[in-house]
Amino acid sequence: MDGFAYEKGRLMAIELNAGDTLCKEGDIANEMYILVDGALEIFRRDKRGRDKKISEIAAKNSIFGEVGAILKQPRSATIRAKQHTVLQAIDVRKKALDETILSQPRLGLSISFNLARYIKETNDRLSQYTQFLNEIRKLSDEYLLFYYQKSKACGELYDQTHFAWAKTIYDKAKSHMCYGMGEGVAGGKDIMSSGPPPPPPPPTSENAAGIAGGRQFQPGEILCKEGDEGREIFILQTGTLEVQVGGRKVAEIKDKGAVIGEIAVLSGYASRTFEKRTATIMARDAATVIVIDGTKLEAVITANPQLILFVTKVLSERLPGTNNSLLQVDEQIKKYMALLDSTGVTTMTLINAYELLRTNLKSSASDKPQAEGWETEVDSRLNDMKEKARSINDQYAELVKK
Repeated sequence: MDGFAYEKGRLMAIELNAGDTLCKEGDIANEMYILVDGALEIFRRDKRGRDKKISEIAAKNSIFGEVGAILKQPRSATIRAKQHTVLQAIDVRKKALDETILSQPRLGLSISFNLARYIKETNDRLSQYTQFLNEIRKLSDEYLLFYYQKSKACGELYDQTHFAWAKTIYDKAKSHMCYGMGEGVAGGKDIMSSGPPPPPPPPTSENAAGIAGGRQFQPGEILCKEGDEGREIFILQTGTLEVQVGGRKVAEIKDKGAVIGEIAVLSGYASRTFEKRTATIMARDAATVIVIDGTKLEAVITANPQLILFVTKVLSERLPGTNNSLLQVDEQIKKYMALLDSTGVTTMTLINAYELLRTNLKSSASDKPQAEGWETEVDSRLNDMKEKARSINDQYAELVKK
């Protein structure tokens, strides 16, 4: 790191001159930063390895670098001082972050705002990616199923007639990877699934230490109603809560320290617009719940810094799971796109399977009445697939840009 640093309380002050580098793309991230004065430029390496400026950080008190530090990921960009700049660094290793937040709860609130915004944006992207995945999965499954059924028809024809040409077509079609995948689709399998993402870890008892003052809720008592403004954060201390949507139970919350509504409240507090509740929360049995008034967050956390420390750590624990869920869905999307690839050199694609089946039908069964129309049908599906594959590539490119 260029420039110099000196200790100031639990924060480390960093002073940079114009052109000094704060961190480099690929560096290990152990700190987050607060901009005190000055301005910074953010650079990413292009395909030729050259630094390309992508944005600036100039607003005083901006917090940045927290996502990479908490996720323990390498820095995703290089950051340099545009002019003389003063920062404060927060070490996220061991107990350093805890001590910083307890001594400066408003800073913890600002960090929580950023984490909540990132999680909300990631969840929104996850919803978009999941919708796209479902569309591409449905399309791929239809093409795989048709390939499997048409190939299998050749095998069934051989079983009935012992025509050698039917066996030749079937054997070649069956040897392609797409036959087994189509067979899986016919059996109701999700061929690309790597399983559901793991649930977020429950808060540890250590994180919940020092929090007290919960309210008592009797069985059947409502904490919040679907459609109401979400102005409270709930932290479960004891008992069980029931989640209802449209009057129907959809989930239970039992984990001590479970936090409900924090993303919406933190986002709403920052924007001064609280979103509507998407579910009703009811005490299933006697429950003790901490209720944090989202309209008075600063006063509440100043009086009890443990609250914002707890919420910040819950968000920090949730962040990797949220990020991994998005990466997992994106990985499945890329597998389906590879399956529909019309430009790659690999032969393990649906388009290649259809082309081989069409070629074999043309060479071995074009004059056979038992297979009349099969080549035309495969050719029609193939052309349709190529057109939709191009459209899918365009859609994915737009999705990534958002």
